[in-house]
Amino acid sequence: MASDDVMIAEGIQGKPVLLLNHKFEGEIFDSKKEKGVGVFLSGYLKMKVPGTYRFQAISNDGLRVTVNTKRVIFDPPVHSDRLSEIGEVLITTPKWYPIAVKYYQRKGSARLELYWQPPGAKGFEIIPAASYGHK
Repeated sequence: MASDDVMIAEGIQGKPVLLLNHKFEGEIFDSKKEKGVGVFLSGYLKMKVPGTYRFQAISNDGLRVTVNTKRVIFDPPVHSDRLSEIGEVLITTPKWYPIAVKYYQRKGSARLELYWQPPGAKGFEIIPAASYGHK
């Protein structure tokens, strides 16, 4: 995931992921693997109020997150657990917006936690499961 464009040539569809708050102690999602895993997650986020939403993540290893087609997190190199820079997206109409997450784990420990700060919130929190949706 060294560049902005990542091609996913083949893969196995997994079970829906209902929350991004994971510190893996073995198998990554339902891949049956502990290393060398790439994951593409897509779905929707319910944005209940208009305004600027801020996003941040803790990941190990690489991560890219887009919300409503805007890249809000881009932390591609191999790294240990670390907090990403803050990304923002302006929402003008409350509704469901598309989210796409590309994550990979090379080897060793693995972690993926996605946080947001909705308009008016005092700080960041894990995005609650009720705010995610999928088809």
